[in-house]
Amino acid sequence: MLNIFKREPQPVAEVTSNISELAREGNDFFSDELILLDEKLTGNLFCAEKVAIEQHAVLSGNITSKTCFVSGIVKGDITSLDLLEIRSTAIVMGNIQSASVNIEPGAVINGYITVG
Repeated sequence: MLNIFKREPQPVAEVTSNISELAREGNDFFSDELILLDEKLTGNLFCAEKVAIEQHAVLSGNITSKTCFVSGIVKGDITSLDLLEIRSTAIVMGNIQSASVNIEPGAVINGYITVG
């Protein structure tokens, strides 16, 4: 067989959650720098800096952070002090409050948005 017809699989970047490394009190998770979620989780996220909800993540709870990037599903309210970026694959079922919001076409939002 000719090697020109053989396809090499493209490397896929592995995104792993850091939830197990965070401070926790009940169903509340806390971090000073970064919360990275790429799994199913029930609980509230509190971060002084950045929260990233990746494409395969499903969060049932609220997010409070300085900046937040959502590509997955959030069933709860999002409060972001500086920037909230909602990617096209995101589904947000809750209210949003942020100083600045970027929403890509295709994102689904079911709730109120307050900017400012």
